[in-house]
Amino acid sequence: MRFFKSSLLLPLLLAALVLSACQSTAAAQPTPAQLPPAGVLAQGHLEPVAYFDVAFTVPGRVAEILVAEGDTVSAGQPLARLGGGEARAADLARAQQEKLAAGQALADLQASPKLTQAQFAAAIADADKSLQDAHDALAKLQTPDPLVVAQLEARISLLEQQLSAAQDDLKMLQDETSPDELKLAQAKSQIADLEQALDAARTALTDLQTPDAAAVAQLEQRIALLEQQKSKAQADSAALKDGADPDLLAAAQARLASAEAALASAQAAADALELRAPAAGVVTNLNLKAGQFIPAGQAALSLADFSTWIAKTDDLTELEVVSLQAGQSAVLTLDALPDSPISGKIVRIASRYEERRGDVTYTITLALDQPPAAARWGMTGQVSFSQDK
Repeated sequence: MRFFKSSLLLPLLLAALVLSACQSTAAAQPTPAQLPPAGVLAQGHLEPVAYFDVAFTVPGRVAEILVAEGDTVSAGQPLARLGGGEARAADLARAQQEKLAAGQALADLQASPKLTQAQFAAAIADADKSLQDAHDALAKLQTPDPLVVAQLEARISLLEQQLSAAQDDLKMLQDETSPDELKLAQAKSQIADLEQALDAARTALTDLQTPDAAAVAQLEQRIALLEQQKSKAQADSAALKDGADPDLLAAAQARLASAEAALASAQAAADALELRAPAAGVVTNLNLKAGQFIPAGQAALSLADFSTWIAKTDDLTELEVVSLQAGQSAVLTLDALPDSPISGKIVRIASRYEERRGDVTYTITLALDQPPAAARWGMTGQVSFSQDK
């Protein structure tokens, strides 16, 4: 009985010792704030240093695919083409011909002006003569002939004298005791004729000294028009020093500018049918088939620069990110390649936060050393940040 008790007690003591040892070991484990030199841990994924989607800027049906998945292309290299190139090429040829024609017309105009200096000189001389004639006519209209004025004034004076004498004769006849009625009638008739002649002479003198307002205005308008014509002829003559008529030159320059704009538009329309690489890279995610209709802006393929790799992690909280800084060392251990850790350094810590699952987090970008050949874009793994700064 004693043997049974002692044999049962021994296993119980051993179990108690093992449990005590396990509790001591658990108590010795560090808390998150007491991590070993591996430092902060986060989940990250592998990316090429640069990648972008490439799309046509116009919709159309795919006519040619010039690359394959995995091809390395250089900047500007054609990748694919849409149909309709023949019509665009014809439009481009017409635009090029119009530009050449417009350029030649401008060159011809500059080399051989339509008007010569002699023609302009003749036009200026004609304008001068017409102006002189108009000014003379206006002066004549505004200043009557002195001889005619003198003649009218002399006639008026004579008629006034004759009228005065006739009036005196009539008065004498009327003062007689028995005036002769026939003589009285003749005297009155003579006075009436003299008064009528005197009024006509005075009216003629007034009309001569007061020019016709309508005729003056018409002459003044003609003078203004002739002066404008002369000024334009003089300006055009001065412009001939540049070798072309100003109006024709402006029209030719406008035609050339319009032709150049049309050519640029036709070239852009032709270029839009061809998809070219915006930069060097490797073709990935090729989403094209011959005969397929593709809308404008839809990604046709992706280009990636695999010469350098980066890793991004976006699950570091505000409490963890404050212990990190640019230039700090890190190691990415891919889940698929746990035996090939990739070293790197922090190159960027996002300034703007994100909210993920209730936490404020910041994205961190690492520049990595060359990963193993088996590494692939998008592989995930654990990022360990060194505590050394």
